[in-house]
Amino acid sequence: IYKDLFWNFKLHSLNDAEKIQLAIDQRDAYDDSVFSLLLNSATFSKSSPRFIYAHFFMPHIPNSHDSTGKRIPVNTKISVEQEMEGYTNEIRFINNRISTISDTLIRNIKRPLVIIIQGDHGYRFYDDRRKKDEFPNFFAVYFSNKDYRQVPDTLSNVNLFRAVMNTYFNQQIPFETNKHFFLQYK
Repeated sequence: IYKDLFWNFKLHSLNDAEKIQLAIDQRDAYDDSVFSLLLNSATFSKSSPRFIYAHFFMPHIPNSHDSTGKRIPVNTKISVEQEMEGYTNEIRFINNRISTISDTLIRNIKRPLVIIIQGDHGYRFYDDRRKKDEFPNFFAVYFSNKDYRQVPDTLSNVNLFRAVMNTYFNQQIPFETNKHFFLQYK
């Protein structure tokens, strides 16, 4: 937990741009290692069932990649508009990584396959007036059987694994009400 998450808490208490850059470099090194491990896992030819979970911290403010994946230095003196533009550019980079992972999994796994790519939140405004804008987080699923009846456009994170269990394991787990809570606003 310390190695994987503590940089995120440390970051908020730092003011010095050099220390922030160091924390971002640690965050990015973590993401790069998770990406490599995930690609390595996706190339296994064994057909035994497996559950692989990966957590990335990108895109995340302060952004450290442009749309092509080129590293950019942390700038602590940017406007909200510039911050959002950087966030959008980093999403373009992350989309390429997601495509690489997904394509590798689909190409190499020859058994029933579920791919879930899901954000834990959208862009954070930290503004009570915009709290509902923070919840349209990224959400995509791939079912190798192409049966998406349990995955409507309105599905929220709380119901995702219910949809997987119902579709792939013949369960009949009822869906919960689609609600979102951000504890900062509750």
